[in-house]
Amino acid sequence: MGAADGNKPIYTQTANKLGRVLAKAGHTIIYGGANVGTMKALADGAIEEGGYIIGVFPSGFRGRNEVQAQNIEILREDLSETIFTEDFGSRIAKMDELSDASIVLPGGFGTFQEMFSYLVNQQIGIHSKPVILFNLNGYYDTLLKFFSEIEKEGFISLTEGRLRVVSDFDQVKEILKEIK
Repeated sequence: MGAADGNKPIYTQTANKLGRVLAKAGHTIIYGGANVGTMKALADGAIEEGGYIIGVFPSGFRGRNEVQAQNIEILREDLSETIFTEDFGSRIAKMDELSDASIVLPGGFGTFQEMFSYLVNQQIGIHSKPVILFNLNGYYDTLLKFFSEIEKEGFISLTEGRLRVVSDFDQVKEILKEIK
């Protein structure tokens, strides 16, 4: 999830639906705690379905300049629980610690930072939790092609199941059933 909506409605629609799907299935949702972008859409969907949602938010963060200028509160106030961390690095570590899996929807630099952190933690044996890359409308096709090149060069191994690429909600549900 990201702090932006993206330029196509399908990004926020998918995040909202994912929140609904996870809440209906009884999963606790752990996310960045923001009230903007696809993060907001995910939380909206989960809350509308009565889901339990935990926001993990860096205590000193006040939001991007454009958000501040519009007087938009970036911290979501109506979550089941909010955990404050010192900074973005400890936010990622806390989300990783609390979660059973990571689902990566289209997003920007923050999304990539979180995904790579989870993948590195898998690689070095801190955990073996699945990282589920939701390749919505081929959003991650170029990245996956790059990963294939890196694997060919011997720097990573995707055959170890580190990254689970999906393109629909049924595939997400199947992976989550495996870890219950």
